[in-house]
Amino acid sequence: MVSFPSPIFRACALIVTLEPVSMNRIALFLLFVLAAAGVQAQNKSLGVGTATPNPNAALDVSSPTNNQGALMPRLTTAQRTAMAGILGVADAGLLLYDNDLKALFIWDGNSWESSAKLTMPFKDSVTTATGTPDLFALKYNNAENKRVMRIENLNRSNGSSAVSISNNGSGLGLYVQNTNDTTAVSTLYVTNNSNNINATPGPVSIYGESTGLAGSAGSFKVFNPTNNRSAVYAETLGTGNSVFSRHSGVDGHAGYFWVADVNNFGNPVRAQTDGIGSAVRLEVTNPANTSAALQINHYGTGDAINSVKTTNGGVANFQNVDPTNNYNVLELSTNGNGYALNASSSGNQRVAYFTLSNPTSTAPAVSINSNALVDALEVYGYGQGRAGSFWADSAAEVIQVRTDGANSRAATFYVNNASNAQPSIQSFSNGTGPALQLNQTNNGAAFYVAQGGLRYNVESLAIAGSITTRAAIYKATASGTYTIGWSAVEGDTFYIHNDSGDSIFVEGYEVVFGFSAMYVYLGSAWIKF
Repeated sequence: MVSFPSPIFRACALIVTLEPVSMNRIALFLLFVLAAAGVQAQNKSLGVGTATPNPNAALDVSSPTNNQGALMPRLTTAQRTAMAGILGVADAGLLLYDNDLKALFIWDGNSWESSAKLTMPFKDSVTTATGTPDLFALKYNNAENKRVMRIENLNRSNGSSAVSISNNGSGLGLYVQNTNDTTAVSTLYVTNNSNNINATPGPVSIYGESTGLAGSAGSFKVFNPTNNRSAVYAETLGTGNSVFSRHSGVDGHAGYFWVADVNNFGNPVRAQTDGIGSAVRLEVTNPANTSAALQINHYGTGDAINSVKTTNGGVANFQNVDPTNNYNVLELSTNGNGYALNASSSGNQRVAYFTLSNPTSTAPAVSINSNALVDALEVYGYGQGRAGSFWADSAAEVIQVRTDGANSRAATFYVNNASNAQPSIQSFSNGTGPALQLNQTNNGAAFYVAQGGLRYNVESLAIAGSITTRAAIYKATASGTYTIGWSAVEGDTFYIHNDSGDSIFVEGYEVVFGFSAMYVYLGSAWIKF
């Protein structure tokens, strides 16, 4: 029902109802009606479906049966966009319906704007929506490469978030999923273009924070058991760390890595470098921290540390660069039946090398203590080399063996092969002192042969005169006079046996043929016994 406020409109309505005419004539007729309305009904409202139109509305449309709506001109997207060439500022407010996009569009004087455009700021609270899991959903099903949603904050001075999501429920605050199983791109891609080098620790592309008692700041999981990729992959082309982990609390770890599957042969942590730096660097920078820079606990049957070097260089390098540090550079302990340290080498270098570079240090380069019933040090040599080699380029002892036990030896040397004709101990000296010196400070025997006998080297003297070669026993086969030509100190001793067939004289003393004599250097002269 159309309500007309004047007889002219009523008459026009009747003509429209009863007399079919062409479209051009109808348009001319409507112009006439509107002109007449301007003359007869100025400042009046036109009501459609109501006899009392709203006086503040130029057109008031109602549905008397409450089951009708208003139909706008319906165009395709191509038709609508083509109209932009003929529209201008004066056409602002033009309204139509895009049949392809299923939305109303309004011409704002310059371009088409969707009727779905929100007026900012927009805020709404929905408390009664039922029957759907989504309060807001955007779906795009076109082959064109377009973003489903784009949100930008273009003001550089705006310090607020471009997107803020708050969830007071029990579900996820944000859920991002890529359901295309053939995709080669990331599910979530975040970039940061900050050049602020003064920020500490610096702006990050992703920032995770947890203020509760149990939530993690970040969690990454791979749920496919056949997936051999990393749960977290970090890469940098800069000079900083690929991963930086910091813990500022009073307790806890800066990083914790755990392989929970008992059948997993992988490493909880694997570090690799193709550069010239260390694969792993561990530091304790707190001077008051007495804990170890590296602590390894192993409850299995394998090695606590297994270090392999396949190229030139050391397998491990432990340093203490602080001269005031009284703690050990490396400390190994075990409560099991295995070794605290087991070192092996298949190359041409040493298995272990210990260096004490401080010339004023009074500590040993290696100190081995044992409170057990076994040896503090056990050295085996199965190859062509020595089981042990000790060398001191200083005034200190090359080796010192000591025991404070009540019934233990300071040292025991074995030759366990019955066919081995070599001595258990062989001592060489290129100096002027003795090759072997024995001291007994408790009034006991300085030298004791428990089993077997004594064997001395015997030097044959075929020509009388000066004896320049030092020996424990001499056998003279030529008669005449003999003198000692090597430098002697008090206590030097030797034996000489006369096998020349006649008497001989040694250092002024006669030694009869067939007899032997012992000489000891006392004071400044040799004495015959």
